[in-house]
Amino acid sequence: SPEKENILKKEISTNKILELINRIDDYVIDSEIFTKLDLSVVDIASALGEHPRDISLAINTHYNKNFNTYINEFRVNKAKKLLKENVLGNLSVEGLSKEVGFHSKASFYAAFKKSTGTTPKNYIDRFLIS
Repeated sequence: SPEKENILKKEISTNKILELINRIDDYVIDSEIFTKLDLSVVDIASALGEHPRDISLAINTHYNKNFNTYINEFRVNKAKKLLKENVLGNLSVEGLSKEVGFHSKASFYAAFKKSTGTTPKNYIDRFLIS
């Protein structure tokens, strides 16, 4: 409920949120844990020695997005990087989606389109094929 959420937000200070966000971002980027297929907020919380609620709250408060959207943006950026570097050879879109941590081609397509405004195929055709 919104009332419960306000109480939780008061429990964690702005400084704590910023400190947590820096640690979360550093860990996610350095470890590339976002490529783990069954990644959950608990995985990140455990690695950082924090409560999952605090991890989720920090992401929601700082980035105004939920955990899955936050992680999927890293996955999409990694996919775009791999496509640009052409390191995947003939890997299918489904293969690419698994490589960057998505469970299904459908979830990859949805996240890719949400992030870039286009499908992976159109992205490849528009930006990478000359």
